[in-house]
Amino acid sequence: MDTQHASVQPQLSDPIPAIGAVLALIAYSVWPTWEGLTAQEKFARLVEAHRIYTTALLHSLAHPGQTDPARLRRLQAAARRARTDAEASSDRLAAEPPHPPLTPTVARTLVAVVTRLAHTELSLHALVPPPATAIGREEGGARDADADRLDALATAFDSTMISLAQAVRTLQPPGPMPPLRQVQCALRNRPTALDPRLLQITDHLVDAAHTLEDVLRRHFASPGGSTEPESN
Repeated sequence: MDTQHASVQPQLSDPIPAIGAVLALIAYSVWPTWEGLTAQEKFARLVEAHRIYTTALLHSLAHPGQTDPARLRRLQAAARRARTDAEASSDRLAAEPPHPPLTPTVARTLVAVVTRLAHTELSLHALVPPPATAIGREEGGARDADADRLDALATAFDSTMISLAQAVRTLQPPGPMPPLRQVQCALRNRPTALDPRLLQITDHLVDAAHTLEDVLRRHFASPGGSTEPESN
């Protein structure tokens, strides 16, 4: 009886390695599509994180006395994490079959444009004065006018990036955009007490947003997405 039991036992355990191998093959065959399905959400969050951070910086420059340095640092860290996630997602997409319109080329381009935006944000952040030195800086009509224009730019940038994030999330071309360049020109073309460096930085800010919009319009212009060849 014992001998019979011993001879049966290996037969019962033999299918286990085979089952494991089958499951591994299934997982391997499914994995390449996983990143293609989730990458768009990661890139949408990338745009949103930088939207929130940049908008907070502009509002802090408009109202120096209300600056919260700890919050700005948290938003900066969140934007950096979102960029790291998007870079990793871009690498994984490059190892998969293409998923138009969010192909490896588009993913790398989005990361590059947002990296440019991140560099602009660093320059913008450097101009935000500490709260202790900002007391009394919001007094006077000229300062009030500058604050209004910076607030208007923050609002226009925020609306622009919301539309761009939605375009990435839905893989559709962006909808109508606010007149971001015209709003920025109101800072540059009128008498102002603002730091001249701020005018140049906001110009770069608008350029980054418009470049991002152009990328999404070109590559999400049709259901098939971009038809240009991919190179990993």
